[in-house]
Amino acid sequence: MSNEDSSASENHEMKDMERLQHLNIDQVFLIYKFLETPMSIMIEGMSSKPGDQMKKYFKQIAIQLHPDKNCHPKAKEAFQKVQKAMEEANKLRKGYSMY
Repeated sequence: MSNEDSSASENHEMKDMERLQHLNIDQVFLIYKFLETPMSIMIEGMSSKPGDQMKKYFKQIAIQLHPDKNCHPKAKEAFQKVQKAMEEANKLRKGYSMY
């Protein structure tokens, strides 16, 4: 690894650390909450809400977890899991199979 590559890598790591310092505890909690919750419980919880409430709930969570808004390394994974649960909840509400 050249000195220039090493310097670029260190610079990238510094930027990541600075971005992580701007996370609030609610964002971090939300990520781990959704990563640890089983998919079936998430789907059941979302599908039990009336249609408009479900969309509003999903939008609020999606904004907080979206990787463009949340720089935590696991934000993308949590966002994708919530997206998948929302899709499955919509299918369930329409009468399709859960899986």
